[in-house]
Amino acid sequence: MPNRLLAFLVLLPFALVAVEPVPVAPVASASPTVASVNGMPLTLRDVEDSLLRREGGELVEEWVHHQLETLDFTKLKDDDVILAIGFNKITRREIADSLLRKGVGKVRDELINIKLVEQAINAAGIVVGPAEVDATYERMSKRFTADLAKKGDTQIDFANYLQVKEKMTPEQFRAQPGFRMIAGLQALVHLRAKDEWNDDELRAWFTANKQRWRQTEAVELAVIAIPYRQEPGPNGQPITTPAERERLSQVMDSLFRQIASKQLTFAQIWSLYAKTWDPEVHDGGRVGWVELNGRREGAGDKTRTIGPEVMSAVWPVARFPTLLPPLAGAWGVEIAEVRAHRPAKEPVYEDVRSQVHADRVDETLDVRTATLLRDLRQKAKIDYASLPEIINGPR
Repeated sequence: MPNRLLAFLVLLPFALVAVEPVPVAPVASASPTVASVNGMPLTLRDVEDSLLRREGGELVEEWVHHQLETLDFTKLKDDDVILAIGFNKITRREIADSLLRKGVGKVRDELINIKLVEQAINAAGIVVGPAEVDATYERMSKRFTADLAKKGDTQIDFANYLQVKEKMTPEQFRAQPGFRMIAGLQALVHLRAKDEWNDDELRAWFTANKQRWRQTEAVELAVIAIPYRQEPGPNGQPITTPAERERLSQVMDSLFRQIASKQLTFAQIWSLYAKTWDPEVHDGGRVGWVELNGRREGAGDKTRTIGPEVMSAVWPVARFPTLLPPLAGAWGVEIAEVRAHRPAKEPVYEDVRSQVHADRVDETLDVRTATLLRDLRQKAKIDYASLPEIINGPR
């Protein structure tokens, strides 16, 4: 068990919370009998030991990961105990030594890049604040969605991807030093490109790509959508029976009344009952901007369109937010909340000039950032010490 746990800790990508050594309670001399088999007792301790052998390791790993998430390793001494289980202890130095032998060179290069970018943005007077962080996160989110669309995959929210795949919230992701380095690097790229095109060149590019900034008429929606249960029909094809339509309508009417009477919020109902049915919906049931044809802004081809019954009801709404009663369609039943309405608008160059410039830079942003980072490394004086000598030498 200690070796397995150590291996688990070594693989953790992020920080752990320090845990005080837990005193080991003495084993009870007697344990209640939970059964008797031909006169031989089966004790509660026997059941506990069996459960611990089969599932105890996973439970401990889950608990450790939960408890040790916020540890600041920079405040620990080498011999500080990170975790103690029984008579076995793991110190900061033991974990660090295991990690150093796995990937010290790669991490050293990453930290060198971070320092180089920090020096460059400080020299340029750039402060990586909320605006720069938001811009970088939005670029990553758009790139993620576009890449999925090219593959024909079902669209999922970037924030949900981070939580499922990377095991971190968007806030934790944005706080990573590597992310902030990218935000600083992108800000520096945009600063250096500020005089790359004159106004005539930028205006011509705007005219050629005007549809990018054209605003279509749309409503901002949140939806609670649940599909009908289907069963085989006479010809073997799935059908929705009248009884099922009635059943789901009654369920959705009950949920609607809970929201309207403020027993539960819209977001709570969505999380409890509808979250799994429409993976493209954001937290709280947010769909975003939806055009009259039911297409969601920025969604991929496989994203479910909002039904015509819903769009006919939400389009005339003029007060926000407005909660509408359940609306039955061909797919299922939906409860919609209208958050806002925006009119169609043709873009005016003078109004969007800064965004036009930013979008033109972003077209080649990956190449620009890679080139800039390479230039920073080539111009820097970097002295490399011998890693094997340091790792294996006295410390």
